[in-house]
Amino acid sequence: MSSPVLQSSREHLLAAEHALKIGNTDQAISELNLLRQLRILHQQGMMIMKLPMAGEMNSTFNSLESHLLAADEKINGYNTRGAIYELNLANDQLYGHQLAMLDIVYPFLNNTRTHLKQSITDTNSGNIQGAISEVKMVNQLLRDHEQGMAMILGMVQPQFNMP
Repeated sequence: MSSPVLQSSREHLLAAEHALKIGNTDQAISELNLLRQLRILHQQGMMIMKLPMAGEMNSTFNSLESHLLAADEKINGYNTRGAIYELNLANDQLYGHQLAMLDIVYPFLNNTRTHLKQSITDTNSGNIQGAISEVKMVNQLLRDHEQGMAMILGMVQPQFNMP
């Protein structure tokens, strides 16, 4: 699964590591700050999409955050090697988080497909009201997903849909 926000995060991790290797701690700190912003957008987007931050998803996310904080502390303590080590661990957790997202996104897609199939069944059986209800469910799922993805990508401010 190729997620733009996760790819962008990986690029900032590598940029922070490169900045440390060439001795530019200000740039490394700037990259870490960008990573924190991406992390917040990612988390808010997942909340909007109603994707649960539980299990492996939550574990990898929290571990990623811990390694970023540790890298920041090591940069401030002028421990470049330690900071690079923490950034590499953060990158590993980012990959783990990406894999855990697959376990969450696939059920979302299956749920959407189930509602679409039920709307077809309802239409074929003459249950127009049931079909309309199912299509409305699909519409809401897609809106939440679209808004959440836009939030993750930093394209919009959060707007919580009221029922």
